[in-house]
Amino acid sequence: MIWGPKKSIGLILPQELYQQVKTHAEKRDQSVSWYVRRALRFYLWHEIHDPEALLDSRSYWQ
Repeated sequence: MIWGPKKSIGLILPQELYQQVKTHAEKRDQSVSWYVRRALRFYLWHEIHDPEALLDSRSYWQ
């Protein structure tokens, strides 16, 4: 767990994406919010340390 101040946010996902996240979270016997935090940390780590590892990240966000 990350210690220190925290900030709560709201997130609206398309139903199809939510179902994918929920499915992956259930496979690990975790909550959806846990899985979203994990995915975000994973993405941000790669943005900072190894951006080339992200699959065509520049065109994905356009």
